[in-house]
Amino acid sequence: MIEFSNVSKRYLAKKALDDVSFTLPEGKIIGVVGENGSGKSTTLKLMAGLIRPTKGTVTINNRRVDRKICEIVAYLSELDAYYPFYTVEEHIDFFASQFFDFNKEKADRIIAFMKLDRKAKVKTLSKGNRGRLKIALTLAREVPIYFNG
Repeated sequence: MIEFSNVSKRYLAKKALDDVSFTLPEGKIIGVVGENGSGKSTTLKLMAGLIRPTKGTVTINNRRVDRKICEIVAYLSELDAYYPFYTVEEHIDFFASQFFDFNKEKADRIIAFMKLDRKAKVKTLSKGNRGRLKIALTLAREVPIYFNG
């Protein structure tokens, strides 16, 4: 269960969220829809522990969210935050070294399914194939919660 309790988030003078409270049940696939600037990305980043609320609390399974929430959450960012000089295979090895729950065999199956060249450097991949790599690396984590920012 994910719970926001009176959460506000400010970026300097801009208010991204203002006193938001809600509860998301376990075991559901939920989409967040809204206009540009309505706080969707901020909400996801708060749940992933990438940023902290200015006010209020965010909890997942009764655990206050902080950066260590990544132990139970995988976050697929909209940004390309990968090393361009690494190959697909080197990224798999890197993620395996960073996340104890990373399943290399699962990553290999997803990479094969998506027809990605394991020897290709990220900088040579098309935008679509970089996106596939991000999906594969995120889904290869064995966590109960996945967010797509």
